[in-house]
Amino acid sequence: MRNVCAALAVLCLIAAIPAATVAQAKKKPQTKKPTTSSQKKPVKPPVLGTKQMSGDQAVVRTEYTLGKDDPMNIKVTRVEYRADRIRAGEYFYEPDAAHKALVVYFTFHNPQSLDRPVTGGTFKFMAVDTQGTNHDGSRTAFRPDTGSDIDLQLKPGQKMDAYTYVALPAKGDIEKLIIQSHDDRVLRYALTGKVKPLEAAYADPDDKSGCSARSECAAKVGVPFPLPLREPVYQSAFDVTVDSHTVVSEPITEDGELPEDHVNLVVSLRARLVPPSPKTALDFSGLNISARMDDGSVAEGIRELVHATGKRSVDFNLEKAAEVKFRMSIPIPKDAKPTALIIKGPFDEMRSWVIEL
Repeated sequence: MRNVCAALAVLCLIAAIPAATVAQAKKKPQTKKPTTSSQKKPVKPPVLGTKQMSGDQAVVRTEYTLGKDDPMNIKVTRVEYRADRIRAGEYFYEPDAAHKALVVYFTFHNPQSLDRPVTGGTFKFMAVDTQGTNHDGSRTAFRPDTGSDIDLQLKPGQKMDAYTYVALPAKGDIEKLIIQSHDDRVLRYALTGKVKPLEAAYADPDDKSGCSARSECAAKVGVPFPLPLREPVYQSAFDVTVDSHTVVSEPITEDGELPEDHVNLVVSLRARLVPPSPKTALDFSGLNISARMDDGSVAEGIRELVHATGKRSVDFNLEKAAEVKFRMSIPIPKDAKPTALIIKGPFDEMRSWVIEL
């Protein structure tokens, strides 16, 4: 009887335990999963130079303000490709056979209430070609009316027309023009297919867009053509004209020699000094002349300037717009037929002028 009473007491004690307590006892405790370094989100390191300079997408013939602390207005009026002689202050620039120039015409406009200076360095010009290569401008600016350098003060509200140039590869178009102020504000002009093409004499006929310059340009008898006698940037400029050509069977100087089975192709030329070139010497070092034969070979001319009518060598000192006449000779085989004259300056990389005979 005593055992029965003890068992009943135990049952009563178990019944008194709350159901929630039993449920909690049955529930498994939650454990936090450990984190590993491979599960953490990677932090991207900073990369310098990837942020594009702040600026606007610009269009030609629209005026913009560049610069925050010292603003200056600019309006690009036209852009064109050129491969001929470009006046550059006291100098001339003429691209060699591997290059052409992008010439940018624009207007300065002072928007401030004070006089402000403008020079070729007020804005930086840069062209980006279709290959993504950057080409810096000349950091100079010139007046369209005189070709002189711009370095002056603009009155409040005053405007000044100007032009500058960027040397580019002879082949292909550009993607855009970038103009930058001193505080790195920029204008971006999308110019693919929008630049005035090269003049016909300089345009490569294989490029119908007119964006590629040829290394050999066509000239005509009696018509002057520009010929750089020095580096692409030079101070003295000449225009050269071929007046006539003839074949003779003897040397054209008293002490000249002629190889056996050869004749002389004699070319009569004129050269005029282009203003504002200073007094300049013209001698045998300034001209290369040769002849292309019907078999494709090239006969090199004699590097000597000969008097227009006499049999003596000559050199000239030209000033202002002086013009001189002279002759040059090219020994050619008797049985060969010349098909073209080729005239260029003293350096191989210069552009040639070709006259078909």
